[in-house]
Amino acid sequence: MKLAQPLFILAICALAWSYLAYFRSSLLDRLIILAVFLAVFLAILFPNATSVVANMVGIGRGVDLCLYVFSFATLFCLLILYSRLCRMERIQTQLIRHLAIRSAEEGSAQT
Repeated sequence: MKLAQPLFILAICALAWSYLAYFRSSLLDRLIILAVFLAVFLAILFPNATSVVANMVGIGRGVDLCLYVFSFATLFCLLILYSRLCRMERIQTQLIRHLAIRSAEEGSAQT
């Protein structure tokens, strides 16, 4: 085992623990995150396995496979975050409109 492997394993375990301890999420989200952490953990322990999987799907090196998967996962997460942000902005706009109309109605009723 090389020097970097125990450090990366410790880091991935710390990230998994902090996610499970501090973030509220559904059971499905937790299972997906744990599966991702397990895959990263195994890739750190058995780096040659990524090359075997990469060759099976037609990619030259395991590092390239990891980079592609990480890139797609990052883009997917950004898309999810962007859609949630847009949804929150729509909800906020509706709430502000509702409060403004309600305030105007209460103001006209008092006079």
